[in-house]
Amino acid sequence: MARMLLRDSDIYPVALRELSVLRISDVTSQMRRVTLTGEQLRPFISGDVPVAEFRSTGFDDHIKLYFPYPGQSEVLLPAQRAGRLDFGTGTRPVMKSYTVRRWDRDKAKLDVDFVRHGTGVATTWAYRCAVGDRIHISGPGRSLGLPLSTDWLLLIGDETALPAIGRCLEELPEGYRAQVLIEVPDHHHEQELPTAADVTITWIHRHEAEPGQLLHETVTGLDWWPGVAFAWVAAEAQAVRRIRWHLLEDRGVPKEALHHVGYWRRREVRARRDDPSLPDIDAAEKLPGIRFQAMANLATPFAIRAAASLGLAELIARGVDDLDRLAHHTGSDPAALGKLLRYLTAVEILSRTPQGAYRLTELGEFLAHEIVTDRLDLNGAEARQDLAFADLLDAVRGDGGTHHGSGLQGAPLREDPSFQHSLLDQAGKQAQFFAPALASSAALSRVTHLLVHADPAHVIAREVLRRHEEMRLTLVAHPAQAAPLRAALDESLTETAQHAQVQVIDQQDTSARSGTALPDAVLFVQQLSRLADADAVRALRQAAQGVRRRGLVLVLEAPVDAVMPEEDSAAADLRDLALYGGGQRTDDEYRGIFESAGMRVTGADVAGQGNIVYVLEPQV
Repeated sequence: MARMLLRDSDIYPVALRELSVLRISDVTSQMRRVTLTGEQLRPFISGDVPVAEFRSTGFDDHIKLYFPYPGQSEVLLPAQRAGRLDFGTGTRPVMKSYTVRRWDRDKAKLDVDFVRHGTGVATTWAYRCAVGDRIHISGPGRSLGLPLSTDWLLLIGDETALPAIGRCLEELPEGYRAQVLIEVPDHHHEQELPTAADVTITWIHRHEAEPGQLLHETVTGLDWWPGVAFAWVAAEAQAVRRIRWHLLEDRGVPKEALHHVGYWRRREVRARRDDPSLPDIDAAEKLPGIRFQAMANLATPFAIRAAASLGLAELIARGVDDLDRLAHHTGSDPAALGKLLRYLTAVEILSRTPQGAYRLTELGEFLAHEIVTDRLDLNGAEARQDLAFADLLDAVRGDGGTHHGSGLQGAPLREDPSFQHSLLDQAGKQAQFFAPALASSAALSRVTHLLVHADPAHVIAREVLRRHEEMRLTLVAHPAQAAPLRAALDESLTETAQHAQVQVIDQQDTSARSGTALPDAVLFVQQLSRLADADAVRALRQAAQGVRRRGLVLVLEAPVDAVMPEEDSAAADLRDLALYGGGQRTDDEYRGIFESAGMRVTGADVAGQGNIVYVLEPQV
């Protein structure tokens, strides 16, 4: 089940901005603060795309900074699209993520702190830049609020987390309790961290110990305060995982009360011979033949998904690193698992020590991320839908479309209760990245009763009621999804009054729908991609007939770029074609469907990265 969030979320359209260095100062001898400013922090026009003002309300918001490849002077930049950036299919820009240490909206000033270390593109720029130098940034795309509904806050991090920790402490209200554990190389990295809150700060000096080792030991020996805690952890990736396991398993911290992120990874950095302060980045593309073989090979994606489903990466990272113990913990046949491990080693997801123990490579580290394993787990909704690619040939030929006899796999999959449960969980997690922006859309400003067709309807209901306290919502659920949806609502809506404003009806229960007052708006969230054109037109017409006079039909979709679609968008388009005979569409194609349904577009709001909320009214 999708877990309840303890931090309010705001979503912003992603924009590329060119700024200049206003001021440079040293917080300590080991941390430099660069203050950026520029007119593009205000609303501006990029080409023909309107760009909203810069926003940052979360203490751990991060932006991306863009740099030239070492040895080059020109910076590769993405193209600005409506609410998103287009990186094309060529060489990727050099981008580094950094925390927004402080944002002054009135003065249009943005502070970014850089830790001093030996070799790195960003830190070298920070210690060489001068007032007036230009730099491009993008983001943040999302801000998370303070978890003030908990009794106390536990902040855990190393020197790279100091900007976020410092901003958090500055923004905590007076009297709120917090424990802060910070591991730094030595006392030169300590800095003043002013706060009005009731805070205990523990500085841990690493010296020669491995990064995160002493931090983990301090967390395990921590005097745990009574009450409900929210834990925030940011440091070296492997250390973060060890601390996360301790908090979840030994301290009993619920997943919804834990935010964790690996800010960096230990790895060997090869410096340029002509400038040891800069890394030697190989920007060359692979040879076409090698690239083609990698693209056509089916073994790797299925092997990676099998590893994700078995939880191999997490086990190996925790020290379960030999074949027999891995087979025991995963319930696998040792000989068969050995073949899988051998292949994962061949494609450099794993490596082996001279003693025969398995280790995660830099690539393999991705498999230890929860968001990645959720996406790849063959028992989950996302991966089960991916299996429909086996039907792609039939779908392209038209042998399995909606009105053809043989049918595609989407329809029977939708009837599977276990799939509906996992789909609700997966959709709820994904909705956290667009539901806040959807709920803030001007399209909902005059809506009093909203009928919702959406897999993550519980997340949308929570975010809508957060901003529209008087609105009533009717959530239309698939029969197999109705019960888990109601359970998810119980977790998402904490106030009795909110529960009274939300009704769940079975999409096949016509008696329930006939007893429901007509809404003044119907919302479809990522539903038309599952329908062939004729079925999408039919659904829109039925929706228009089921609203009050002068009511609205709202459609949230992520249109595919007609000229140069991003790989993920194009892949989702093919998958939905193989599943349902439908697929993603371009903006023009969506508008063509709306017109065929007898509707005109009266508004189009950006809702998160790449998503558009189309506001439809009947044609006069």
